[in-house]
Amino acid sequence: MKHAGTPIGRILDGVADYTASLAAYVGIGIGYACRSDHLLLMWLLTAAAGFSNAIQSGLLDFYRNRYLDIVLGRTSILDDEQQNLREAYEGMKVRQEHALERGLIWIYLRYSAVQRGLTGKKPDQRPATNVNAAAYIRENRVRMHFWTYLGPTTQWSFLIICSFLNRLDVYLWGILVVGNIGAIILSLLQHRSDLRLHLNEAA
Repeated sequence: MKHAGTPIGRILDGVADYTASLAAYVGIGIGYACRSDHLLLMWLLTAAAGFSNAIQSGLLDFYRNRYLDIVLGRTSILDDEQQNLREAYEGMKVRQEHALERGLIWIYLRYSAVQRGLTGKKPDQRPATNVNAAAYIRENRVRMHFWTYLGPTTQWSFLIICSFLNRLDVYLWGILVVGNIGAIILSLLQHRSDLRLHLNEAA
């Protein structure tokens, strides 16, 4: 809110979110799967749901930031930030300094590479600068609303409800099946919209 954030702060925030999610799934595995008569199946289900959760969150993060880039008429802060972080990482690596900060940057850059792979975005490809913001909003406002259902607020709320009902298996299957089906449908619709708006053209 104060525009005082830093790239490292953003990375720390993201790492904290993923650490909390990882801890939740490890807790489910230890406290729930280990009490099941089908130990291996429950651990596989837990791992698959956790991986799906990470993929869904990555897709949401990418499309939400791109939506804000276009609607607010700003340059892609993620692309610029990643380039600056790559340069900072290489500098710290050569000088063998700031091991913790260097490790966080490395994690973020690897995460960004996976994110690009999921969205089909090439490393040197930016959204076209001539995209009409009003047309983009019309195409994507409702879709962005549905993207947010794949975010942490919905997932944590669903987890809490399933925990009270003592049905964590419902949570795991919900993330694995419903969440992935939603992500696939939204990704296909997003791709069609991007083609109509020529959003996949390099700037």
